[in-house]
This record gives sequence, structure tokens and C-alpha cells, in this order.
Amino acid sequence: MSEISRLQASDYEEAMDFMNLVFSLGGAPTNFPHLLPKLYRPEDQLMRYNYAIKCNNKIRAVVGCFPLQMHAGRETLKIAGIGGVSTHPGERRSGLMRKLMEAAIGDMEHDGYDLSVLGGQRQRYGYYGFEKGGSVLSFHLTKTNLRHTLRGKEGPDVTFRCIAAAPDSKHSVDSLFDSVQMRKDTVGWMIKAHADQPVFLQRPEAEFLTILTSWDCSVWAAYENQVPAGYLVVSPNNSVSELITTKNGCAQNIAAAWLLEHDTNEFVVQVQPSQTDISAQMAQICEYWQIDLAYMYRIMNWPKVLKSLLQVKADMIKLPDGSLSFWLQDLNKGCSLSLENGQAQARWLESDQGSISLSLDSLTATRLVTGPLPAAHILTAEQLPAANKLMLLSSWFPLPFGWPMPDGV
Repeated sequence: MSEISRLQASDYEEAMDFMNLVFSLGGAPTNFPHLLPKLYRPEDQLMRYNYAIKCNNKIRAVVGCFPLQMHAGRETLKIAGIGGVSTHPGERRSGLMRKLMEAAIGDMEHDGYDLSVLGGQRQRYGYYGFEKGGSVLSFHLTKTNLRHTLRGKEGPDVTFRCIAAAPDSKHSVDSLFDSVQMRKDTVGWMIKAHADQPVFLQRPEAEFLTILTSWDCSVWAAYENQVPAGYLVVSPNNSVSELITTKNGCAQNIAAAWLLEHDTNEFVVQVQPSQTDISAQMAQICEYWQIDLAYMYRIMNWPKVLKSLLQVKADMIKLPDGSLSFWLQDLNKGCSLSLENGQAQARWLESDQGSISLSLDSLTATRLVTGPLPAAHILTAEQLPAANKLMLLSSWFPLPFGWPMPDGV
């Protein structure tokens, strides 16, 4: 009963029925093929990412482990996204989920993954080394804000066209994109704008719109003065889970035009921590903003992950040179991180002898480096280092950890 297998295309119908049932028991009806078509299709290549335990040839538990690639400045990080964690109600507390999670994590470590992410209850997944962290900024813009900021000015010349929509979306695709060439050209500049960010998840061209329409979203191309200015991913609640601008686009104009065009008084835009230009523009005109936790993270290759994101931050703003070292108590090894003339370096430490700046468990260390809280709100008075190291902690961290909703699993 407890043997682990990988699902196949032939398991698709049963797996979807099983997962829909388990998740719907939580109160909200769930339809995985509609919600996440990027992950769930009757194809062996996709279905094999799901670990399963069967009893009498019937699925009793599933854990999905999906490979992703993150481009963080000059580095490419190998990431595993955990999703679709499901256990039959009759098998609760039987250890099936633990067995599947341990198998997935074992394979991640064997295959050299740098980072793993998931969404879920904090303590439940803390047992497996995952901790909540990172940040997503939500900017709330109202028509009252625009009435004041646009006083005496003409409204922005921005138009929108829906290029793709989820099956259950209330929006429909603009007839302009009936043209295969127009659709291809538009996706082309959207992909380029997305890849111009300091941090982004790899999205294959053939899957780009499928990824963006996950979570029942619609996708809108924005044109300013008839020139491509960016795109928006609009959630069912009409908030924007992703706003990307081109070199010619202005986030303020896009946001203002969208709000003026729609029969709603408020417009919410989610922005990733590495999108500093968009944050600065939205902060100038919005009513208020808030910071929420982005995801749960399990850092496996600490030197590579920290080096890549520290370099991203150092390329965005001037950071002080220096060095820090972490001893990760539960892993019985540490990580040394340094910045010299704006260039980041990192390496593993196999011994806690020498100048160790901090000795922490990996969950506390994850909160420290991913944020959004500053070091003084994470570490106890006894854990805080000397003033010179505290200055580095306060300026280097949190690193720009986020997670765009379209890439969620």
C-alpha cells in the first residue's frame, strides 16, 4: 500500500477527481484542470511530476513536485514547486503525506535543486524545512487619488486589449488576436519585457499565455500612444497579480487608465520586490500600500541562492562591502557571504570554527534572508551581532525574494 509511484497520463482522470474532491472538502469547489492548466494535462511529461501512493490500485495520496527555473541577475536557480498536496480523508494521520514529501525532498537534494517553494500552513510544512517569507507589495489606487493627481491634465492615452483568458473568466479575447501573427508578435514583446526584469521565472514561449491565465486570470496588453507599453494579469477579483512594463511603458499611466476605464473605485496592483521602478511610481499616487508574505521557501543551496540575490540587490542599489557567515545548526554546516566592490561571493562552511557572525536554525535564517521583517525583528537581543555586522544585516537583508502569482503551484 505504501509504495511510491509516479503518475502517468493514464492516471489523469482519476488524479483530477481525487485532488478536486480532497481540496473541495475544504469548503471551496476546486477544478485543477481549469485552475492550473499549465500543470495538469493528460500528458506523461506533466503527470510524472506527481508522486502518489495507491491502495488496491486507487490513489490515496499525491504530492506534486514541479521543476522551475528562476533567473536572478547573472545566475539561474533550479527550483522545485510543491503543489497539489492531497491525502484521502480516510488516510489522514497515516503518514502518507510525510512519506511523499520526504521522497520529493530526497529527489530534490539528489538532483541538485537550489530552492523549493510551496504555499500552505506554516507549521505543517515547517517540519520539512519550509518557512514563510519573501514579500509582495500591494498598491491601492482609487479614483479619488486620480482626481487629484490628474487635475488639470489630460488622461493617459492608454488602451487595453485582452489577449488571453481562463476558461471561466468573464473576459473574452479581443478579435485583434484572431490573427496568428498578431498574437505571436504580441507574445514576443511581452516575453521580452518579462525577461528584462532583474528576477523572473522562465516561461517557455509555447506556455507563456497558459501560465498567465492560470488561477482563472485574464491577460491584457497595454498600448500607450499606440505603442506596446506593457501587460497586466487580472485576477477574478479584478486585482492585478502581475504588471510588467516595456521600455516605453509607464506604470502610473497604465494603472490610471485601467482604473478610469472600469466601473470600480479601487484598483490593486501587486508588485514584486525587484520591481523597484514600478513600486516607486505607484507609491507616488496610490492611497496606501501593504506588504504581504510571498510564499514558503526551503533553501537548499544556500551559497548560490544568497549570492545570486545579493548580487541582484547590489546591482539595484549601493550596498556596503563586508562579509557575514551563518552557521545553520540543524544542517551542521554554514554559509559565508561577502560583498566587495559590488561583487557578491558565497561558499559553504564545513566547520563552525573561526569568525561566525550568526548561529541559527535554518527556519530563522530563512526568515532573516527572505524578509520582509528586518533583522532586529527576527533575531533576539542575544542573537544580534556586533554593530558592524548588524549594519550589514540591516542593509543586505531582506534579499529580493518574491513570487509572482502566475508562477504559483
